[in-house]
Amino acid sequence: MATIDIRGILVGPEYDDPIFAADIERGVLCPSSKVLRELDAVPEGEPLTIRINSEGGDVLAFNEVANRLRGRAGVRIELGATCFSEAANLVLLSGVEEVYAHPSTIMLFHSAMTPYLEDAAAGELRTEAAMIDRINAPVMAELARRGIPADRINAGFADRGALVLGFNELLSYGIIQGAVFDDDDRGGAEEVQAARPLLADRLAALATTYQRLAAIRGRKEADMAKTKKAAKADRTEDLEAIKKAVNPKAEDEVTEGTEGAEETPAEGAAGEGGDGEDAGTETQPGTLGDDNTDPKKKKVEKVETVEEKVEETEGGENVEDDGVGRLVETVEKLVERIDTLSARCDDLEKRLKEKNVEVASVREALKAERSRRIGAIAKAVVQSASNDSTPADWPAAVAACNGDRLKAYQRFPGLAKAWANHKN
Repeated sequence: MATIDIRGILVGPEYDDPIFAADIERGVLCPSSKVLRELDAVPEGEPLTIRINSEGGDVLAFNEVANRLRGRAGVRIELGATCFSEAANLVLLSGVEEVYAHPSTIMLFHSAMTPYLEDAAAGELRTEAAMIDRINAPVMAELARRGIPADRINAGFADRGALVLGFNELLSYGIIQGAVFDDDDRGGAEEVQAARPLLADRLAALATTYQRLAAIRGRKEADMAKTKKAAKADRTEDLEAIKKAVNPKAEDEVTEGTEGAEETPAEGAAGEGGDGEDAGTETQPGTLGDDNTDPKKKKVEKVETVEEKVEETEGGENVEDDGVGRLVETVEKLVERIDTLSARCDDLEKRLKEKNVEVASVREALKAERSRRIGAIAKAVVQSASNDSTPADWPAAVAACNGDRLKAYQRFPGLAKAWANHKN
């Protein structure tokens, strides 16, 4: 859905210039040509939301924007805190039916105004007065059609008057159809407030889970270290025990073979010559003559067998170590994921707190601004009502304003019009 923002003072196309780009970007100025250009960029019939927060401005320039909106389908207008003067006229004359506001929205109507030159001729005054009447006429007629009492309309469009409507009156007169957040799921302050306990519960559960995982990880690391240390000690002890068990047996075999070799020649020499000679030349058990019965070779083979068994044992422990390593890696990844999620939750909580502070400050500012504006309007009305000495004619009005014709025209435009008609 396309969105167009109308913010700040409504001005004509002459302000649509790079020299004013910063003011336009900040929402201080809003040229009519910029709004028309953005309207042209949205295809006819495509859903379009126009957000307005303005104190008014150039009547003729933005009446053209109202003309372009009239009869266009799929347009929705959302009013901000302020919708004054020509911004209110734009909403009323655009013919857009889908208009929504905030509970803090204020809409203000008043008579059109025009700059007055001190040396203006009577014809210029008459022209300006006629133009003001033509600008006011359709707005006043539409307000009357909405059911607003005539006395309120006339008082609002009188000299220094103002017609101020709040959210409930705008709703009752059908100028708006409801609150901005009533027809969608974007939520407001109440939704944010309701979500805070749920967020707190989730953060607490997440913190508990993180603590449990950290404890599990610590226990796993301690158990793994103990297991490795015990396995290493057992492996060393077993190896030493096997070597000790093999070495004495091999040494006994070597000793027995040596003793047998020494006794055989003696026995051969003690017997008969032939028999002794034959016995002396035979290979006796335990000697080095036969490789299959060599005790040193048997010792080497047994040691090699023991080393192979040790290597097999170490290989099995390596497999076990690999399994423990994979478990540790999985736990580390899970902890890392929990850390990331915890950081995101912390950021969300921080942003929520900042948004709450921002909303509170905006509400206070709107409340103060509303009080100030209403007070100023009331003061102006009281001052106008308390002025019992209304001049009889235009010269008297100028004299009452110490010769300031501009001030006199602003205070007594009716006398200025009558005087201009009289002069002609």
